[in-house]
Amino acid sequence: MKAALLLCSLLFLQSLLLCGGTFAEVDARTPGGDRFQFPHDALGEQPVLFALAMGTTQSSGELQQEQLLQWHRHLMESPLLLRGTEIYHFPVIGSAPRLVRGLIRRGIGRSYSDDVSPDRAAVLFVSDEHAFARQAGIPLDEQPTLALVLPSGEIAGYVKGPLGDQNLQELQDLLDQHR
Repeated sequence: MKAALLLCSLLFLQSLLLCGGTFAEVDARTPGGDRFQFPHDALGEQPVLFALAMGTTQSSGELQQEQLLQWHRHLMESPLLLRGTEIYHFPVIGSAPRLVRGLIRRGIGRSYSDDVSPDRAAVLFVSDEHAFARQAGIPLDEQPTLALVLPSGEIAGYVKGPLGDQNLQELQDLLDQHR
């Protein structure tokens, strides 16, 4: 148990050390088809939370998306945790043919329809998801990512993994550091 806590603490410290990156700019579209300039259109006067599904396979991306929706539901039920911090959802998909992008976007939009406002999500089609993640300083793996992004566009830190007590505490600590 102590080893697991130590490992989680080290991973959290690693996320804090790796922060400070920025996301690549992507011309994206919301599930409804509206243009969205990522990350600019999500930034405001306060830090925002980006829920990123960056899977290396379709099944991994779908699993991450469901885990991020679990996070979203929990956070919406716990408004004191967020204290006004907005959440945006961004599935990151690499190398999708242009002919199927609209189908993918609409399919993802249907999965969000009960939980996420259409203006709080955009599908990011990138040519190289590894380069996208590397620029942000976030590992590309099989874990969902919640990244706290400052108004300047700088990534303040991130939490990786499904909803759980340890990850919830890490998110709370990250949010508290930037209020």
